[in-house]
Parts: sequence; structure tokens; C-alpha cells
Amino acid sequence: KALKILRDLTAEYPSFLPAQIKLGMVLYHSNRVVEAVEEWERVLMRDPNNKEVREYIRVANEAGQTELGG
Repeated sequence: KALKILRDLTAEYPSFLPAQIKLGMVLYHSNRVVEAVEEWERVLMRDPNNKEVREYIRVANEAGQTELGG
């Protein structure tokens, strides 16, 4: 349910970055890592200096490598 609400919110208010960040978190914790990273990359297009989102992407990429590697 949270996923739908956040998707609706980001569709209606695409410049509201906290909703996009939260959507990425919900996707990540639902094991939809690729979609989460895509969402966070959209945030970086609008806010390239967002350190929080850069860290989320780094962690997600490391987690993905760990899962693929072993």
C-alpha cells in the first residue's frame, strides 16, 4: 500500500524529492534493488549533491555485488 501511495505522490509532485527517496527505500526493502537505484538516480538528476542518496546507491550496489558473487 505504501508503494502505491508513494508512486501516486511522486507522479503528482515529481519535484518533491523526499517522496522519491522514500519510494526508493520501500523498493529497496522489498528486494527491488534495481528499481530503487533507478528512483534514487532520478533524485540525483535534480539534486546531484545529495549525499544521502549517493550513499543509498553505493550500499545497494555493494549489496547487489555480494548477492551476485556469493
